[in-house]
Amino acid sequence: MRRLYMSLMFAPIFVGAVIGFASSAHAAAQRTFVASYGLTTNTAFNCSIAKPCRQFSEAIGVTNSGGEIIVLDSAGYGPVTITKSVTITAPAGIYAGISVFSGTGVTVDGTGIDVTLEGLTITGQGGADGIDFLHGATLRIERCRISRFTNAGIIQESGKMLVTNTAISGGASVGIATFANAVIEHAVVTDVGSTGILVGDGGKVAIRNSSVSGVSGGIGRGIYVNTAFAAAAVTLDAVSVVGCAVGVNAFSSGGASVVDVVRSRISGNILDGVVSETVPSGSALIHVTDSLISNNGGAGLLTQGAGQMTASGSTVVGNKQYGFNSSNGGMFTMQNNQVRDNSPSNVNGTVHPLGFN
Repeated sequence: MRRLYMSLMFAPIFVGAVIGFASSAHAAAQRTFVASYGLTTNTAFNCSIAKPCRQFSEAIGVTNSGGEIIVLDSAGYGPVTITKSVTITAPAGIYAGISVFSGTGVTVDGTGIDVTLEGLTITGQGGADGIDFLHGATLRIERCRISRFTNAGIIQESGKMLVTNTAISGGASVGIATFANAVIEHAVVTDVGSTGILVGDGGKVAIRNSSVSGVSGGIGRGIYVNTAFAAAAVTLDAVSVVGCAVGVNAFSSGGASVVDVVRSRISGNILDGVVSETVPSGSALIHVTDSLISNNGGAGLLTQGAGQMTASGSTVVGNKQYGFNSSNGGMFTMQNNQVRDNSPSNVNGTVHPLGFN
């Protein structure tokens, strides 16, 4: 009898342990959901489609690494810090807002993580940054709208980043920091303050089929490559830079900046179109190929300090302070450019001809 009693006494404890283990094993879900009618308490149900949560910050805690957070209907879903691989997605036609009253809207901060943000509208209401990619392997930003931040719309501080079909506006620039790699495609950057897209030391960046406009605060550089100690490599392919103070500017105080401007339009900027400049310890080289450089308020193409530039197959027309302005002798051109109707003349300074290979 005592043996039977002992067996019965311990049986519930054993069963409870099994149930507890099973619950622990399913503590997170591959797909979680947020909705305007969601509840914070629905984290107990892993923010399921039947019982969604209200905020991204709630859903992230019950989503598996490598999982998805899916927006079910239009609403604001609040700032979030991401420390695991995850996709946050709002289907086309659904407004998924993040209002940022202070600090940062989306912080990506996890070693080796892969994150995708799709279909989000991130709006500053006094906040500093829209998206801060602090640490991680890859960040993909697709179909997003980012606006009205006091510092930057996107800051990339590590890893690899893809920005596609995204609009950045109203003070919210794009900053690509030291040794980061980025591809920006089909993006619109407009009315963003002092710099549209900034690339720092060691940056490897390709900008394609995109536009930068209305960057007129301060010096107002549309695309600015600034190196102090490590070489940066930037390609602009089919990019339009219009209505900024300066269109494209490569500056080096150390290390080397190399910028390729291909099939692009740099037009209607308040000052100069394309500028290569350095201080004595730096090196900046810009190649301008098959591009239109027109109607800028300063020079079309300008070299300063020890800056260098090559031009090939390009049209340089209607600029107000020379087409080629190269008082430092750093301009090199193929014999296949069209240079006309620039004021007060097409060329100032020494321009070195390059032959065909």
